Amino acid sequence: LKTMQERYDIEVVVPLALYQAFNYYHDRELPQGTWVEVPFAGRRLLALVWACQPLEGDKGKRKPITRVHPDYPLSAQQCRFFARLAAYHMLPLGKVVQVAHPGLRLFKPERHDGFLRRSAKDFAPRSSGQKRVLAALVTEKRLSPQGLRNAAEVSASVILGLKKQGVLEAAPPPAQAAALPPPQPLNIQLNDAQQQALDRLAENLKRPNPQPMLLDGVTSSGKTEVAFMLAAEVLARGEQVLFLLPEIALTRQWMQRFAAEFGFEPSAWHSQLTPAQRSATWRAVWHARTAVVVGARSALFLPFKRLGLIVVDEEHEPAFKQNDGLTYHGRNMAVLRGQIEGIGVLLASATPSLESLENVTRGRYLAVELRQRYRRAPPPRIQLVDLSSERPESGQFLAPTARELLQETFAKKEQTLVFLNRRGYAPLLLCRACGYRFSCPQCSSWLVEHRHSQRLQCHLCDYSEAMVSHCPSCGESESFVPCGPGVERIRDEVQALLPTARVALFSSDLLPSTKALQDAVASVQAGEVDVLIGTQLLAKGHDFPALTGVIVVDGDLGLSGADLRAGERSFQMIEQVAGRAGRRDRLGRALVQTYYPDAPLMRALAQGDRDAFYREERAARLPQAMPPFGQLAALIISDRDAKRLDNLCAALKARAPQMAGLTLYGPAAAPLTRIRGWHRRRFLLHAQEGQRPHDFLQLWLAGFRFPAQSRWTLDIDPLSFL
Repeated sequence: LKTMQERYDIEVVVPLALYQAFNYYHDRELPQGTWVEVPFAGRRLLALVWACQPLEGDKGKRKPITRVHPDYPLSAQQCRFFARLAAYHMLPLGKVVQVAHPGLRLFKPERHDGFLRRSAKDFAPRSSGQKRVLAALVTEKRLSPQGLRNAAEVSASVILGLKKQGVLEAAPPPAQAAALPPPQPLNIQLNDAQQQALDRLAENLKRPNPQPMLLDGVTSSGKTEVAFMLAAEVLARGEQVLFLLPEIALTRQWMQRFAAEFGFEPSAWHSQLTPAQRSATWRAVWHARTAVVVGARSALFLPFKRLGLIVVDEEHEPAFKQNDGLTYHGRNMAVLRGQIEGIGVLLASATPSLESLENVTRGRYLAVELRQRYRRAPPPRIQLVDLSSERPESGQFLAPTARELLQETFAKKEQTLVFLNRRGYAPLLLCRACGYRFSCPQCSSWLVEHRHSQRLQCHLCDYSEAMVSHCPSCGESESFVPCGPGVERIRDEVQALLPTARVALFSSDLLPSTKALQDAVASVQAGEVDVLIGTQLLAKGHDFPALTGVIVVDGDLGLSGADLRAGERSFQMIEQVAGRAGRRDRLGRALVQTYYPDAPLMRALAQGDRDAFYREERAARLPQAMPPFGQLAALIISDRDAKRLDNLCAALKARAPQMAGLTLYGPAAAPLTRIRGWHRRRFLLHAQEGQRPHDFLQLWLAGFRFPAQSRWTLDIDPLSFL
């Protein structure tokens, strides 16, 4: 029997929302990153070895590790990435491992029904057909059933008979090369500006520890082509490339474009994959059988063996921030993983975040600019429509100038995009007789009217109810008045103006799946649509050759509230939407309806002076030490009992420490005070530049036990203030 001295103390991280590691023993040393199975709370869990040392003496009761999986260990760099991510965001390390967790399915034998090979069994062929089958497998080693039938010129029954006798067995598909350089040079013709940008980026990649790179190019300047060419250079070195996209909906279209250039499709990674697909992709990445992965932010947790480049497309997008469960920012964590791995990270955007621009100013990022459109087509001219002087007609929401643009574009057989980032028909329905407003019984929000489905819906919790004909409060019939427009209401207005126009509505309510959106986009690109009306689904990533007109129905929509990034996000959104127009050789035109044409944001849009807007934004945040010149952290606490929640927040406030350079605000009711029946309160911690909130938070929350009935979330660098 093994003695205690011959055993090893194995510290493992279990994939649960727990901060601490747990100790087990094993009779041999296990390196960090090894996957093991351990008994935990009556279950068998796949866990990650975090540390190992000889077990000296009796260190208390330890259970043995029940199984070691020698396959698919994680690298030291990846474990370090997990640790740094968890420490910065003050997250349980187990929760990080949970996201990267491959699942027990990974360690089951792979099924490869599509290929056959000869087994090790001794067998003397009894027919000429069997001889030809075995002869064919001498040369090719493995073939698909159909390929084997063709090569041996036999029927399916011969193949089936050999499989039943154990002569043929399932085989893994022919292994791809460790990295797949394009089979031929890419058919991309770069202009002088693009070539100069590529040369600078490629030179930076040759350094031992390349700087993060910001490819700052106007819409339709050819940023994707430059990124593809840079990726091709990395692939030619036998390394892997990860492309991060902000939206799953963009993945299919992007992959088709990639395949057209490179001659093969990259692997996909996102939440809509089945467990079997995720397991297969995880294996392929680990074995370096796939050279390119395109995915959502969680693709950062994949176990790349030869990662050489990470590309973050549309780096400014808030969608890269994970707000539920594991709170982290995909862009920032891509930069962190790049630093740990010693590889290049390319951030690309036409409207970069102020954080990235400030990192360029401070010399942390290398900036490469593309200031001209790819085909030298002029950028769309943005015109402001002052709604205070040019009012739409009663019951309408498009000003006369916008209606004229629709008519002119339709007459020229070109396309127009009408943008309003608000789903449904109307955001509020009230009774004109008594003022009753339909509200959600579980949330502090109004119910949105969806006329196409004849339902009222809450967009926070998905509660819905059927439309009624009588007011629930006063009983009056036919007294309901829709307040404000949604995209459905704009569609009705456009259809009334252009009765023969083919109008397509782009909204997540009507296009619930990625495929539905892809089909709708394809119909626009095929010229089957005259007017596109939609939400932010249309704001980015799409290339519509015939689209020359853009109308932003409500340019002021994103400016309300106390969000410090509201102006920046509105500018980015409008600039991106306007950039959909005139992407070929046709001149584009964009109208922005606003009540505040003299606002700095609107002036910058009209003058095409992006840098002026960023200067204004920087000047507004710098004196207040707001990000990126200071740092914020938010603590959001929820409870179904409002009084219990207020008492809990008061107890927390009373124990807050005092630290120079850090100010705690709150507790205050969150703007979305109630969601799904949970009341919400917020604390906001502001750290001056040079200070970090982590020490304050650790001291403040150390030893504090939240009631089991309450929920709490800590968000370092919050983007949402709702």
